[in-house]
Amino acid sequence: MTLMSRINRICSWVLLLSVAIFIITGFDIQGRFLSPQLSSLVHLKYLFLPAELAFAFHASYSMNQAFLRWKLKNGLRVALIAVFITLNVAFVAYYAYIQFFRL
Repeated sequence: MTLMSRINRICSWVLLLSVAIFIITGFDIQGRFLSPQLSSLVHLKYLFLPAELAFAFHASYSMNQAFLRWKLKNGLRVALIAVFITLNVAFVAYYAYIQFFRL
């Protein structure tokens, strides 16, 4: 197993745990069975970044593997993955702007 494949598996587990916690805290914001302040803080502020980074790596690696199986041309494969990664980086940058620079 290659290093990238191991990182992909770790990212998929991080993504699974992040989505599970995201769902639990989302229901808690509505249902109030845990601490509402803590659930809102985790749901809206602390959970996004690890989930987004794990999603971006896992999805781009999986897209690359699928494109290789489909025998997509190398230039098109690289361009599609570059656009996907660029959009994810822009999304994370916008989140950082909202969290840290907007008052």
